[in-house]
Amino acid sequence: MDSTVSVSKGCFVFKKPNKEKNNKRRSKKQLTTNQPEAELWHTTYIDVWNNIKSKIDDLNGSIYSKFISDTVNFMTKSNITTNQSIPTACLLTGVNLPDHESLFGLLATNLEKSKPPVIVATLFSEHFSSVKNAVISMVSQLLHTDDDESDSDEEMDESLNFVVKRSECTISNLIEWYSHQPNGTRIAVLVKDYEMCQQTVLQNFILLLRFL
Repeated sequence: MDSTVSVSKGCFVFKKPNKEKNNKRRSKKQLTTNQPEAELWHTTYIDVWNNIKSKIDDLNGSIYSKFISDTVNFMTKSNITTNQSIPTACLLTGVNLPDHESLFGLLATNLEKSKPPVIVATLFSEHFSSVKNAVISMVSQLLHTDDDESDSDEEMDESLNFVVKRSECTISNLIEWYSHQPNGTRIAVLVKDYEMCQQTVLQNFILLLRFL
């Protein structure tokens, strides 16, 4: 039987001098010696960046303002030719338009402040799990009721002068509420990320509104 040979190896780590620290020390010394030049560079950078940021903000503002004004004009001036016609506008924001949430919030605010004012309800794709849920979410916003499921949470609607519960957020109550509004009152339903909504639920929801 051959004899076995045992070989032991050792590994030792030696820490080399940190050249990066030395470079940092040198760079700090250079910055100290060239302090006026460094301050001038930093000041120039701030000025250039502020100028760029201002132009970007102005560009976003112009995009938003044109979209907002066009949409508000469409909602306040569009004529309904038949009882089964719903004026509809589709906004394709795309991935290059930042902060969609603030955009829709700004649109809702401007619609409510328009003359004549437009009463707004904003729905999201999660509201379209069923037609009933979409109707409840819409009516609860239009009548300014509490979104809590509890029937004990009630809120008085000044136009109707009776208590409306969330469980009573139905189309019939919406029609009754609308009959007490001034003539020409308009309602806008904003559907955000509508491409994510369940197609059949959204279709049935629109068909339901057409025959009101």
